[in-house]
Amino acid sequence: MATVHVGTISRLLRGFGIAFVWIACLQAPAAAQKRNAPKNAVDTIHLKDKRQIRGIALGVDEDRQARIAVSSDWLSKFDKNLFAKTVEQSNSVATRARVQLRDRLQQFEPTGKFPGLDFFVSQELARIEREIEAPDLAPPQFLLLKIKLSSIANIQSAPDANRNIALWSWYEQLANVENRSVSQLSEELTTKKIDWKLPAPDLSARFLPTEEDDDRWACRFALVSFRLANPVEYQGSGDAMIQVEANAPIPIAALVPQILQSQMNSLLRQLTEDPLTENGLDSKKSSILERDWVKVAIGKADAKGYTYFRATHLRMVSEGPSVFVDSIFLARLPSGKWSLVWIKSSDASGASASLENKKQIREDPQIKSLQASLEILGGADAFDQAIQIGAATMAAQNEVSNDFNRFLEQYLHRWNSPMLPIQTP
Repeated sequence: MATVHVGTISRLLRGFGIAFVWIACLQAPAAAQKRNAPKNAVDTIHLKDKRQIRGIALGVDEDRQARIAVSSDWLSKFDKNLFAKTVEQSNSVATRARVQLRDRLQQFEPTGKFPGLDFFVSQELARIEREIEAPDLAPPQFLLLKIKLSSIANIQSAPDANRNIALWSWYEQLANVENRSVSQLSEELTTKKIDWKLPAPDLSARFLPTEEDDDRWACRFALVSFRLANPVEYQGSGDAMIQVEANAPIPIAALVPQILQSQMNSLLRQLTEDPLTENGLDSKKSSILERDWVKVAIGKADAKGYTYFRATHLRMVSEGPSVFVDSIFLARLPSGKWSLVWIKSSDASGASASLENKKQIREDPQIKSLQASLEILGGADAFDQAIQIGAATMAAQNEVSNDFNRFLEQYLHRWNSPMLPIQTP
């Protein structure tokens, strides 16, 4: 299974929710992309036989075939034989996928402890059994086309903003999306009073279901269980991580003294030229799973037998100073290894601090009781800056939490869509 950067995927193809692995070796030269891409709303896959496939390049399978999302309407006009073959294969895969999902849901044993999860399973089991008994054989709006890499000359990728316009256009079922310019599509969307700058809606239900391996099923079940059963969540800074209630706010009042101390460390380093490293982050560790705070959270989850959790970590950076809010969702795979399902980071540099958040922190009883001593520690200006960074941290936490909730919401409608982007160990 390919390794993917989950944060980028969820922003780039949120509507599809399908794992995206860029085919770097097949990209068209940068100059050509810069010259042509602004006109295109979709990716253009140039085949060696001089034909062009228009859709969205999603990734590469283990058998070295590129996966491309195309509309059924476009493919039927491009190549009728290929269209008929793809529909037949997609229906065959969908039948196996429905049976696979039914068998998995039948293994679920409701306990009554989590009625929301029990109801979702029973509701989805009834739906999938109906689909098995009477499948809809009409072509879906979108098909997944597989093309051998050896048949592809290069791929001209559309910019992210252009793809988003294409997704909105498909969602609104505009005509001839693949062959119209971005300006034409955006103009029609505006006429329909569609804000095409917003993240595109979920289009996964407009694909036929596909089979899902045990790893992705474990991650999907973890996401649904987090929302409908037991929301396991950790928060912390440095190497300290504690379990908290779901969506619990970061204790900003306790953070302000740390920010002041960080400011003093920054000043001390400037005076002594002591090359201190960033607090709480080893930049040499390429994998998020290798960071110390993640290992601590995994250890706590292992100790309690949890199979998933969300963890949010405050990373103090002396330069600035500023705070980074890093948040992840991990799930345990059947092999026992942990997998990254979702990740988001936000910089709380102080620029995003709202007056409301700053007022809320200043009026916190704990801050009021410590204000005099904190100002002595760092001075009034330093105290004000600490308040500002604390307020920005609140905004950053809201940003990552909102992103997670949007990501999570996609998986609470159907058990078999959208497909899950995960990062394997």
